[in-house]
Amino acid sequence: MGAEPLPVRLALPKRMWRPTPLSYRYVDDGETVDLGGRQVSFVHAPGRTRGSCCLYEPSRGYLFGGDTLVPRLVLLNLDYSDTPAALKASMQRLSRLDIRKVFPGRHVFEASASLIGDYIGAREASERGEGFLAHDITGMKRIVKYGNVQIECRGDS
Repeated sequence: MGAEPLPVRLALPKRMWRPTPLSYRYVDDGETVDLGGRQVSFVHAPGRTRGSCCLYEPSRGYLFGGDTLVPRLVLLNLDYSDTPAALKASMQRLSRLDIRKVFPGRHVFEASASLIGDYIGAREASERGEGFLAHDITGMKRIVKYGNVQIECRGDS
């Protein structure tokens, strides 16, 4: 004598949920948008990737850097990375803005504007051949630590 199977009722919606297609458009360097009374400008900042950008709020001196500005490891040895020279040029450009606070990516909530100088210093140290060479699955790379930044570049960069 076996147990009776329990009745199963499935309630399926008449129409399945479908995500709404995302709409997007490219933004231009220097383009400004209004975020509810806050004016924010896009600043093209290649380096981490070719399409990297930051958001700059001039009235407060806030720079939202995302992966462009991370006070730790910066990987420039990946296939989608831009050149170390592009990163340095972007940091030099950002250093000319009146930045009071930096909001980087990767779970770091706030950093000093001196972080930009650390990026420039790390790149210049790499140009002088400082740091050390290492090899991993991505190939040969140069690792340079400067201030709060550590960058990894392709070995020949």
